[in-house]
Amino acid sequence: MTFLAYDPSTDIGKVRLYLGDSIEGAGPRPNADHTNYSDEEITLFLEAGSVNSGLISGFRALAGEWAAFAISEGSSIERMDAKNSPDTYLKMAEYYENHPIDVIGQNSLIIQLDRDDAYTVE
Repeated sequence: MTFLAYDPSTDIGKVRLYLGDSIEGAGPRPNADHTNYSDEEITLFLEAGSVNSGLISGFRALAGEWAAFAISEGSSIERMDAKNSPDTYLKMAEYYENHPIDVIGQNSLIIQLDRDDAYTVE
């Protein structure tokens, strides 16, 4: 599975941008490594027919991953309250179902997710 150079002019790049998955090694997935989706996985999201459909599939996938994480994860080193994250991603999917995009930048919605754990950047 690969993460090629981020290019927002491609359909894969557009999906990455909206999913918050444009920086390699700092993806939106809830595992300890905060991995990115691979280009192959985003290609599967895009098989629904458009960038907008790919976004909806991506947000639904993230909701499922975060729901599983919220139930099962946590250690003495890192504790994260992720119980609202699945709902946030489902709301994003619903938003793009009701406000389809044609060109990047139209109908964009920004939601900030704050981490509440022991992670720090030094």
